[in-house]
Amino acid sequence: MTLAPSGPDSGPRTTGPTQLAIESPAPGTRLLRVHGVLNSGSGARLLRLLDSQLTMSRSGHNRLDAVIVDVSGIEALERGGPQALQHARYACARHGIEFALAGHPVGLTTASVSLRSRLGHLRTFPTVDAALTVVGAGAGADDAGRVRSALPVARAAGREVR
Repeated sequence: MTLAPSGPDSGPRTTGPTQLAIESPAPGTRLLRVHGVLNSGSGARLLRLLDSQLTMSRSGHNRLDAVIVDVSGIEALERGGPQALQHARYACARHGIEFALAGHPVGLTTASVSLRSRLGHLRTFPTVDAALTVVGAGAGADDAGRVRSALPVARAAGREVR
């Protein structure tokens, strides 16, 4: 089920493979960029990439406070794509990591009402910069605005101990 625009000029589309990229724009924040068609295959790749970041965070190799998925490069949403985004949010929530979408994928406005309502539960921002301002701001600093250490922090009685 392709959610790309339909009309007289929208014949068969020839798209290359979906490209995924990962960036770290701020300490504790990962930006996953998706370019191409998001379907069950590319959605599985996205989830494996996210899982590798979650695993490294759990093992103390890096800090992960927030994940932003840039969907502005998505050309079409096909079966399995929206479910991958929902599962990514679920995986992050299980580990106490903030999850957000940035950008508006082509075809989302023509998507079915049920699909839009399912994706409506995801926190979305119009641009990556807007998402980083809101999500990334809290991810890399403590309550006093200081940048947190990249080293694991011990927890005692519910308070952070450095």
